[in-house]
Amino acid sequence: MRVYADIAARKNSQVPIKVEVLPKPANSYEIGGGFSTDLGPKVRFKWSKPWITEDGHYLETNLNVAQKQQDISMAYTVPVDDPNDDLWRFSVGYKLEDELTNDTYSEILTGQVQRQWLTENKWVRTAFLRRDQETYRIGDEDEESTEMLMPGISYARKKSKGGTTPYWGEQWLISAEFGLDDVLSSTNLIRVQMQHAWLRTYFDRHLVFLKANVGAMLVDDINNVPFSLRFYAGGDQSVRGFAYQSISPENDDGELIGGKYLLSGTMEYNYQFAKNWRAALFVDGGTATNDFSDDFEVGAGFGFRYLTPVGPVRIDHAWGLTKESKSTRLSITIGPEI
Repeated sequence: MRVYADIAARKNSQVPIKVEVLPKPANSYEIGGGFSTDLGPKVRFKWSKPWITEDGHYLETNLNVAQKQQDISMAYTVPVDDPNDDLWRFSVGYKLEDELTNDTYSEILTGQVQRQWLTENKWVRTAFLRRDQETYRIGDEDEESTEMLMPGISYARKKSKGGTTPYWGEQWLISAEFGLDDVLSSTNLIRVQMQHAWLRTYFDRHLVFLKANVGAMLVDDINNVPFSLRFYAGGDQSVRGFAYQSISPENDDGELIGGKYLLSGTMEYNYQFAKNWRAALFVDGGTATNDFSDDFEVGAGFGFRYLTPVGPVRIDHAWGLTKESKSTRLSITIGPEI
């Protein structure tokens, strides 16, 4: 769809608005890239085929390649009523992480069936059944192989104003899933997580951003849980001033093994001092733990935001206030907070 003002036809202080409906191409392609201090340089390729049948079935594939992480996925979507919110989706994917943190290696092959629809209160509700096969290694331990068949449900809602540079917004994600070791799974497991982000702007120049992330697992032994399902904290999107996934319980060899519980939060203030520039002050905190005996880590710092058409470029310098070394970390990310 294309909407534009027909300036040449203006008359009596009125300008006609024209709306043109254009057919979608049989195939569409997107290429992008970026950089983060957690993953390094990264590129993205997306191919979509929007009209496979007259009923609106469509196919989408995504390839993401970063220095320490690569993944590829394909999804086939079948609309039921509204093609945006009421649909079935069938997907498969492969993900590889090598030495992303703590000398770890993880390789996951996954398949998923989803039923997605919109509630009366405008929440996106997704019921799913996911099958994962994972091979991973933590530190000097031997490689482990796990499998999980996990049904679950999630509720998500996002509202924002300002496009790629939002000045107002709110986002929720609540999920619950479980697995049974008698039903194609390596362990009995119940896993729940809630994420919330809140953004407001006051007097045009003062922006406040708050974020919270809470997670919990009911499981007998964390060592039986696949690496990708364990909770970690730390990194550009968690507790700045700490390396990616560096906040975690340790085993007897000092290796980070992940936790049953997660608690993290962010408080950030931005001041827009020029048309495309903001200065930021922030405090992050969080822990990943198995019994709440681990320290609650705190990071704080300052940064700058350069506002671009694809979202803010965020440059932050943070101190790990509770780290013994008190060392600092520089982080660079691209994209909106919400």
